[in-house]
Amino acid sequence: MIPFDEFIAIDWSGSQALFSPSITIATAPFQESSVSLIAPPEKAWSRTHVAEWIINHAAYPKRLLIGIDSNFGYAASTVFKRLPNLQTATELWALIDSTCSQESNFYAQAFWQDSLFCHDFWTTGKKPLHFPEKQRQTELSCINEQLGFPENPFKLIGAKQVGKGGLSAMRMAHFLKMQLQEKIAFWPFDSQEHCDAATIVIAEIYPRLFLKKANYGLSKVRDIKKLKDLLSFFKAKPSPLSSINDHQSDALIAAAGMRSLMDSNKTIFNLENCSSAFKKQLQIEGWMLGVSFALENHDHAKQEKTILSL
Repeated sequence: MIPFDEFIAIDWSGSQALFSPSITIATAPFQESSVSLIAPPEKAWSRTHVAEWIINHAAYPKRLLIGIDSNFGYAASTVFKRLPNLQTATELWALIDSTCSQESNFYAQAFWQDSLFCHDFWTTGKKPLHFPEKQRQTELSCINEQLGFPENPFKLIGAKQVGKGGLSAMRMAHFLKMQLQEKIAFWPFDSQEHCDAATIVIAEIYPRLFLKKANYGLSKVRDIKKLKDLLSFFKAKPSPLSSINDHQSDALIAAAGMRSLMDSNKTIFNLENCSSAFKKQLQIEGWMLGVSFALENHDHAKQEKTILSL
């Protein structure tokens, strides 16, 4: 992968509100120790603001790696059950966007209520009997590496509501693809050649992963001293801050972690040693940056059998 000039981490939200205080953007320039927050254009970020920010930066000469705390796909078994002829997640993004065309700010309520997938989402009450237990391979690998316990993106209930954020992110991904064309790439959905040629490469991140890599537990980081200690693990220093919330700390640590990760592992995007069936699965499910492919490479035969049976 051609090097990046700057690493951007976005703590995301699927909230129905236009402005979401939980959306936070942090930046970590290449070959520097600094990491800082990017102020929103108004009182808080909206998802539309984030898309505009990305589009504006695609015109700059800097090459950016942007990590968004959101899934861009679903478990292949569930997707193929609903859309057996689907080839890549980008087709799903287009379907989600067209289903939700009347909703602003990339909100996606119509999709979980009215689409072919409506019965797969957990939206109210106790976990339904039909709720799909099948997780994406990247979530299973993340758990296997003891890097956290990612939520199933079909879960739309509870404080986290990661699934709503995922749907909104997929709508935004489709919009950005239409607006920026070859200037933007989404890893691992786009080819290595496309990712190398793009000004902006977007990948899925899981901030808890970077906290775990820094040997931190499960609690939120809301203390500046603790934030500085964790950033020092990634050889990073924050800009002066008078206070911090957990969304800001997640973004800052993730940005520093992304920079450190790329500095220590030049082949992190390399899929050459992965099986053809696994690459096909990646086109549907996506992958979290920083989760290794060790589980897949450990048993190619089992993976081939699983994917080819979908």
